[in-house]
This record gives sequence, structure tokens and C-alpha cells, in this order.
Amino acid sequence: MKTVTDPITGIKIVSNHLIPFSGYSAITFFGRVYMRKTKEWIENWLATSPIAKRTMNHERIHFLQKNSMWTKTWVVYYALYIWYWLKLFICTLNNTMAYKTNPMELEAYVNQDDYSYSMSKWHDYVYSNKIRKKIFKERYEPWKEDRKDL
Repeated sequence: MKTVTDPITGIKIVSNHLIPFSGYSAITFFGRVYMRKTKEWIENWLATSPIAKRTMNHERIHFLQKNSMWTKTWVVYYALYIWYWLKLFICTLNNTMAYKTNPMELEAYVNQDDYSYSMSKWHDYVYSNKIRKKIFKERYEPWKEDRKDL
């Protein structure tokens, strides 16, 4: 595993062959972002891809979310994250919908183009499933087309 530091956010990106799972381009896990790409690919992506800045801002928002919680620990963050994912998965029986409408992910997707976003309000995204699905459809579908370079 090799590490690259994003020059804009300062977040460390770990190049590896295991995570994230297939279908995901990056995952924040205990203070680092993991990508299943080579170090060279990641360095080139950060330097040339217009999607890199957006993706790293999305991951940076997860750091803000963790820091907004009362204990500021990744354990509490992941406990809440898993709780919401499980709750949504039981309601929808759809992994993608449970992921995309999770309040933590929803906040990150809605604000990933706001590079000055500095105060996590993830708890504002704890709405009913119906409202989260509506936001997901409005915000995620147009953005999906931009991710083809990953």
C-alpha cells in the first residue's frame, strides 16, 4: 500500500488492491481515503481530472461529519453510519438506495460542489425516507454521468 497526499485537502489517499468494494471509487476509512488504483494513477488523477476535486471534497465532508459529533471519533461516526444504513436497507431492501440516502452520504453528495463547505450539518439530513429519496433523485442522477472517468 502506497500513500498519496491530496494537495488541496491534505487528506492521505491509500493505494491498495482491496478497498473500496467494487462499484465505489473511494472510501473514507478511519481518517484515510482508500482507492483501488495505483499510486501513479492517483497522482495523475489528482493533477488532471476535474472529478478529483469533487470526489476529495465529498470525502472531506465525511471528516467534517466526524468532527461535528460529540466524541469526534471514527467509531461513533461508523456506528451511526451503519445504524442509518441498516435502517434504510431494511426499509428499502436496496443497497444503493440505503447508501445514497444515508444522511452522511446525502450531505456529502449534496454539498460536494461547495468547496467552502466547512460546517457539517449531517443531522439536518435525517428526514423521512421519502424526502431523502426525493433529494437523491434530484441531486444524484445528474451527477452520475460525471463519474465516467473513474
